[in-house]
Amino acid sequence: MEEPGNYIFAAPDSAGEWFALYIGQSSDLGDRLSNHEKEEYAIKNGATHIHAHINSRGEQARLDEEEDLIKHHLPLCNKRL
Repeated sequence: MEEPGNYIFAAPDSAGEWFALYIGQSSDLGDRLSNHEKEEYAIKNGATHIHAHINSRGEQARLDEEEDLIKHHLPLCNKRL
């Protein structure tokens, strides 16, 4: 998938709601997600899915979305901003 966007390594909680373990962005989701350095850590912490959002509005828009999502969800595997 050669698409720019934001992504979340996610896991369901006991009620079936999704929670974020890692949030990121890339100009090429396929390339970035094919060998991600946080994937193993996220899986060890329960990640079962990757949620992706195509965002072709440019790098700054992706960075802004990433920052907003991290601040809102406080994912375990991200460094704190």
